[in-house]
Amino acid sequence: MKILHTSDWHIGRTLHGADLSAAHDLFFQDLEQIIKAEEVSVLLVSGDILDRAVPSTQSLLQLERALESLSHLCPVVIAPGNHDSAARLGFLSSQLRDRVQIIARDNRVGRAVEVTDKNETVLLYPLPYLDPDMWREVLADELGSVLPPAEDEGEGDQLLRLPRSHEAVMAAALRRVGRDLDERNISAQDEQRPPVIVMAHAFITGGAASDSERDISVGGVDSIPAAVMLSLGNPTGLPDLRLSYVALGHLHRPQIVADQPKLRYCGSPIAFSFSEAGQKKSVLLLETDGPSISAREVELSVWREIYRLSGAMNEVMSHQNDPQIRDAFVEVTVTDTVRPESFHQRIKASYPHALVIRHLAERPALPSHAPASTQATRVQDVLVSFLADMKGSDPTEGEVKVLLDAYDSVRSERNSG
Repeated sequence: MKILHTSDWHIGRTLHGADLSAAHDLFFQDLEQIIKAEEVSVLLVSGDILDRAVPSTQSLLQLERALESLSHLCPVVIAPGNHDSAARLGFLSSQLRDRVQIIARDNRVGRAVEVTDKNETVLLYPLPYLDPDMWREVLADELGSVLPPAEDEGEGDQLLRLPRSHEAVMAAALRRVGRDLDERNISAQDEQRPPVIVMAHAFITGGAASDSERDISVGGVDSIPAAVMLSLGNPTGLPDLRLSYVALGHLHRPQIVADQPKLRYCGSPIAFSFSEAGQKKSVLLLETDGPSISAREVELSVWREIYRLSGAMNEVMSHQNDPQIRDAFVEVTVTDTVRPESFHQRIKASYPHALVIRHLAERPALPSHAPASTQATRVQDVLVSFLADMKGSDPTEGEVKVLLDAYDSVRSERNSG
């Protein structure tokens, strides 16, 4: 059986204000072609199918069209991510009926979605993004703690809660998976057992992040040890050999985590930050072999490339005749010691899809005997840079003077006080 592992679609996302809906449409075309060509049995989405919990009407319509089309080719199973509204996705699932399964409610966590095709069955365990504050009571089991009642609760009320951490709630959800496997009498010694896939949207320790993931830390900790995933939350930390694969979402860079081939992020299908420049975007095609699963990357089409250009103005402008860069989304950092005249307009004229243009001077280190630059000079540099970024063009002398006068006025008032 073949299974397609995707995640982090982020429908509705923009790149520094640039609309990416056409990039998403191209991605959906790629998915349809891969599903048909590879005869995929089920499509997995490990979270963040939408970019916002309250998405725009346009985003919802694009998602509905995509799921309608894809689910006619194969079943779709979705585990909501931290950007998604589980309730809204759950409603969408009820509209699409059996063709799309969205695991958004607590009574589905730890229960298998059985997919049977080509005389073979796979057990899927989709886990939605588990916010510790929302799930620590819902998932509390024998490893939770009985806490005293809160001020608004009765004296006799006692709540069983897990520790307030991503690790605790994920481990509890995985223990539900283990118990479901026990009830099905799935044994690691049975070579005829079905493959077991856990879908999870989380930051696993050892994963490499990009600039485009939203911070999910709680109490300063955002990651879950790989051993928690591999052991299905068992306190011993010993790997549960019944687990075949963990289809991860949240990190946008495709990667194997902690040198464990069972733990893989497929990455986002589209670059959502300039930190992803140079990355090849892909999805993972999984193939079963008895209870084992192999994975290979399938590269995706690129709607518009992204580039980072940095250097002196003449270096940056040297790429202006390269059609690939000229048509790309570009982040430009000009490093001349002196701010080049009209550099915003010149860059925009040469790179019409430049989304970030900034001047960041490379200043040589001053010798020990050289006088330091004055406070006034540093302030003027900051003000000029700020005005240029806000306007998209170099400020006039009058505009700079207005801000400098305001700065001097505020400084004088503070000094006199």
